[in-house]
Amino acid sequence: MYFKFRFYQNLFQKPSIMSQSVKYILFFCVYLFANGFVLAQKTNIYSDVDVQYKSAIDLFSKEKYAAAKRQFRQVIAQSTYDYQGGEIQLLLDDARFHEALCSVELKQPEAVPLIEHYMATHPNDVKNYMAQVALVKFHFDNKDYDKVVLAGRNMEVSFLRFDKQAQFQYMMGYSHFIRKNYSQALGFFAQIAEKESIYKSAANYYIACIYHEQKQYDRALQAFLRLEGSKEYGKEVPVHIAQIYYQQQQYDKLLAYALPKLTDGSTVKNKDEIAHVVGQTYYQKNDFKNAFIYLKEFVKNGGKNIQSSDYYQFGITAYKVEEYDDAINALQKIANKKDATGQNAAYLMADCHLKKGEKELARNGFLSASKLSFDKDIQEISALNYAKLSYELGVQSVALDALKEFITTYPNSIYREQADQIFATALLSSRNYKEALLILDGIKIKTPTIVKALQKAAYYTGVEMFNENNFSEAMALFNKSLDKPSDPKIEAMATFWKAETFYRQNRPNDAKATHQKFLTLAANEKDLDAENSVPVSNYTIGYTYFNTKNYADALPFFNKSYQGLSAMPVSELKNTYLETVVPDVALRLADCNFSIKNYTQALNLYTKIASTNQNGSDYARYQKAIIAGLMGKNDDKIATLQEFVDNTTTTNNANSTYTDNALMELATTYINKNDNLSAIKYLDRLINTRPNSPYHKTALVQKALILYNEDKFEN
Repeated sequence: MYFKFRFYQNLFQKPSIMSQSVKYILFFCVYLFANGFVLAQKTNIYSDVDVQYKSAIDLFSKEKYAAAKRQFRQVIAQSTYDYQGGEIQLLLDDARFHEALCSVELKQPEAVPLIEHYMATHPNDVKNYMAQVALVKFHFDNKDYDKVVLAGRNMEVSFLRFDKQAQFQYMMGYSHFIRKNYSQALGFFAQIAEKESIYKSAANYYIACIYHEQKQYDRALQAFLRLEGSKEYGKEVPVHIAQIYYQQQQYDKLLAYALPKLTDGSTVKNKDEIAHVVGQTYYQKNDFKNAFIYLKEFVKNGGKNIQSSDYYQFGITAYKVEEYDDAINALQKIANKKDATGQNAAYLMADCHLKKGEKELARNGFLSASKLSFDKDIQEISALNYAKLSYELGVQSVALDALKEFITTYPNSIYREQADQIFATALLSSRNYKEALLILDGIKIKTPTIVKALQKAAYYTGVEMFNENNFSEAMALFNKSLDKPSDPKIEAMATFWKAETFYRQNRPNDAKATHQKFLTLAANEKDLDAENSVPVSNYTIGYTYFNTKNYADALPFFNKSYQGLSAMPVSELKNTYLETVVPDVALRLADCNFSIKNYTQALNLYTKIASTNQNGSDYARYQKAIIAGLMGKNDDKIATLQEFVDNTTTTNNANSTYTDNALMELATTYINKNDNLSAIKYLDRLINTRPNSPYHKTALVQKALILYNEDKFEN
């Protein structure tokens, strides 16, 4: 950022007014005279030293500083003091001075002590101004700007020629600029900004940079615009102008100015930085499509200039335009930072993975974001997403813990309903209804979703208790489920099982009333399970009347139950307890008709049942015979009973409890027909083959009576 040129020739300007330091003028004149005298006088003693000195000066003027320094050292080594005058001493002093200058040009560490020694031992020597400038240049060339400022303080530049003054002012201004001492830097640059020198453009450039740093954007902009035609800085200033337009929020001006600078034919410098500003501008205008193009170019080519904030902005932009791979690559560079941008980057990166279907990676990202609290909103939604993905990925226990923690931590969250829905679904899908009920009960603020889940959990836990015959606990749970009914279907089913519980507790009136309520609720539900459906409810109501021998009232309920169950698909009844209910309700319907003497209807039902191998088919066959007898069809009765007792090899009749009844009824029927021989045949069969029958003694008595009436006393 600075220019090297020949330093030391003609360094001083000629004094123009008498007011300048007379001491320095006189000393300088003495120096010139003495130096000239040394060169003019050629003696045998000093001729060799003089030749070496002139050779060293020649090498120095040609910028051959290493060779010149060797020559000056030889001069110093061979010189002796002239007691008749100071000629040799002046030559020796000048050689030491130039040795120090050579060390400066060669950037040798010994330059500083050599110059400082010279200045200390020649305090009144006018060449000290040259030495001070040389010391400034040495530190400047070595970029030791603190020492530049220290070495150049209190410098009297009026003794220097203007171009040397300009160089000194530039070095001091630049050093202060690097040290961010902008007011001091401006003071030095201002002295050379309007005067023609090789430093004029540089001074104006750094003045513009200082205005830019100080956010004096209008002054900086005008200063940079004036430099656009500069040979040295014309290619440097466009990035500054673009940045100023951006900082002034003059986005349209920026785009009009900067976009042409990014064409292939443009030779401006820092194109990647200009692309960066253009991308940022489109970002501010919410034109993320174009922002993505230019920010991607900057990220690709920016190298060491890329900051974490740049990756962050590009990651957001890529996310906005659904370029998820680019977004992930950018955001992952800052997602591990423990600050607000790191938290948001982790969240956005997780969402990118989620949108790509990479749920496990997304879950991990949301977990990271949820552990940081810089942005409470992001922490909250990340915690929910982590729990949700845990559930979806089947990590059930983790999901339940995370959801419970979310509900506890954010009881008033705008996502509460969603969290409750997932939590309730997760709990109930585990089918651990008791634990689900316990957890749901423990939630202090119960949203509608939690209330609904609580209703369901209480219902299913109640069913479990019912199946374990724990009817008192089942009743309490059904009541809990019905306490705040929000799901009509669960309400109907809970009412059904509450009625069934009443029935099992031998509370028929409560059972009837509750089943009637169920029938009202069920009228609006079309997809109830077969096990707790309207036909089964009618079945139980029928039994409440049947058990009290109120057959006429029981009949319509059994009839409705029979019709309803008969209409159900077989697949709904198979492998359920309803397989036993269907034949039983048919028998109870037949029994009710039988009891109120609707023999024809009863006979039809018994006949239908008897033709099957269902439970109760043997009872139906027996009842068919009884009805035949009641209808005066004793021959049909006898034939049916004989078929019943003779088919003892069949599964249904071999061990039927009605075989004893059938044998006794056959004997009684024959007795009534005065066919004692046939009667004794079946009585003997009963007596001999079924000694444990409840009819065994009755059969003995009947046989004895027959024999007695036939005067067969010996038998």
